[in-house]
Amino acid sequence: MTENSEELDNNLDNHYIHRSNWLIAAFTIGGLLPFLVTLFLPLNSMEYSFYGSVLLFLIILGIVTAKTGGSIIWKAILRITFWGTVAMGLTAIVGYYFNANIS
Repeated sequence: MTENSEELDNNLDNHYIHRSNWLIAAFTIGGLLPFLVTLFLPLNSMEYSFYGSVLLFLIILGIVTAKTGGSIIWKAILRITFWGTVAMGLTAIVGYYFNANIS
């Protein structure tokens, strides 16, 4: 191996490590925000307040990703909130199908 190929391999390794660290941070923060909502909001209105706060977090995520990627902000917000809502709805349907109750 030449010196340039070893340097290229090291740069690629550092690049993937850097990307994986940001991915870990994004998933941690993305999971921490709804968890904090469950800690501080009252249980009698948890369903609606949780859904509303998650939509707010998805809108913020859409803004951040659009600015980071250089995309159109409203399209990113629409795409992320739509598919996030679909995912939550499918999760609720599966929970209903298997009779999973939290109460």
